Amino acid sequence: MNPNTAQSGPALNRRPIAAPSSSPEAGASDLARASGGGRSLLGRALAVLAFDRTALLGFVLFFAIVAAALLAPVLAPHDPNLISMRDRFRGPSLTYPLGTDELGRDLLSRLMYGARVSMSVGVISVGLAATVGSLLGLIGGYYGGRIDTAIMRMMDGLLAFPAIILALAIMTALGPSLVNAMIAIGIVSIPSFARLLRSSVLALKEREFVEAVRASGATGGYLMFRTILPNCLSPLLVQVTVGFANAVLAEAALSFLGLGVRPPTPSWGAMLDMGRRFLTQTGWYSTTAGAAVFIAVLSLNLLGDGLRDALDPRLQHQRERA
Repeated sequence: MNPNTAQSGPALNRRPIAAPSSSPEAGASDLARASGGGRSLLGRALAVLAFDRTALLGFVLFFAIVAAALLAPVLAPHDPNLISMRDRFRGPSLTYPLGTDELGRDLLSRLMYGARVSMSVGVISVGLAATVGSLLGLIGGYYGGRIDTAIMRMMDGLLAFPAIILALAIMTALGPSLVNAMIAIGIVSIPSFARLLRSSVLALKEREFVEAVRASGATGGYLMFRTILPNCLSPLLVQVTVGFANAVLAEAALSFLGLGVRPPTPSWGAMLDMGRRFLTQTGWYSTTAGAAVFIAVLSLNLLGDGLRDALDPRLQHQRERA
């Protein structure tokens, strides 16, 4: 048998083998094509949320609260700080849809402006906690050793105190104000983000795609911020919704205790506290503020559960097989 003839058949079915990527950028792009399927993280989440009724309800409720906060100067029927003593403790009516408080101020207008306070505290405090906590967790999980031990013991020290007690201590030291409330809530929320990112990094840093990018000559900073961190965004995004809900509750608690925003700035927690004092005279005062906090936290929890289900790879594979 002719050797050339014997080898000609198999040779026709051979495919060229792609050369390994010679740069971290090429490795990262190959990984994105292999794992992402051409769809972004946000695109996959929105596609699943569109068919999840509870998550969609949470999104609609939260969007309504954010819209009311942003458009409060346009939508509010009255000035939230306008005092009218002759209209104090009025019940719901066409003029005052949710009634008035002890100074005759419109409760609906104050709820809308109070939403601006809660949303701003949530954005700033969660942004602070996510940035600092993610950075600490990323560094600790990647480098390990004494660096990881020092960071985690510091986080354990913060977690040793109940969150509200630690926030109260920080507020007592800094003084009552909106900015200090943001700082206090942000510091209290740092450990949850740090521990989440650390566990994700420990699970990813020895994976094959990370080793491939490391073998191509990538630096530690590139591996952390360009290779590992993008693969931690799914649990981080879910934790943001949970942290946002906790921030709304913490701000309401601090304002309820008199350590949040100062009067006459509207705040849901301060309205709860003031309504409690006049509970025998009017029941809708505290009810409206409590309902606002309840709806805000419920919407974020529903949205967070939906995002968790949408971004969980195991559930995603089950949906694809179904």
